[in-house]
Amino acid sequence: MYAQLTQGPRLTGGGNRESVDTCYCGGSALIGATAAIAQDYPSRDITTVVVWGAGGGTDTINRMIMTEMEKHLPVSISVVNKTGGVAGSTGMTYAFNQPNDGYTLAGISESNVTAAVQGGWKQRFSVWHPFIVGGSPDLISVPQASPYKTLKDLAKAAKATPGALPAAAGGSGSIHHLNLLALEKGSGAAFKFIPYKGSGPS
Repeated sequence: MYAQLTQGPRLTGGGNRESVDTCYCGGSALIGATAAIAQDYPSRDITTVVVWGAGGGTDTINRMIMTEMEKHLPVSISVVNKTGGVAGSTGMTYAFNQPNDGYTLAGISESNVTAAVQGGWKQRFSVWHPFIVGGSPDLISVPQASPYKTLKDLAKAAKATPGALPAAAGGSGSIHHLNLLALEKGSGAAFKFIPYKGSGPS
């Protein structure tokens, strides 16, 4: 899992993003203007939009980073959660549509890479300027009293009773959901998928 921060200060218009050619237009004049903007930034509070639910990995790491960033900035940074859509598309769309002035950041994860291919939103991942801060593996866990002691036991039961065993993960179309689908394909198992608004709630 990795959080990503986007929309640093640039001279590129609004949220619809102008082209790379526009970014370089003006040569030395642009460099001087950019330096002036950098000196004045930030002059007001910043908002970080986390596209997954509170308490999950993406939310937690973003809140930790924003807390540390605040110590070095003259402004406050608020963290808000905007969940829903396909693979976090609701929050990404919201952040992307804000003015491209460096005052709206987006806390996303690798799960959000799948949003475009699933029809969640129309942009490519390249629209972001990622700041990668960490990662974590997927884990499969069961209640302590579960009769399934190994992954093989669990997959065997899900294969014998297709759709009977629930499997919860953060978000339909998320990387966690795709990993579950890969497990099903490889083992022949069939779980009852239950999407949550993030890894924290699940």
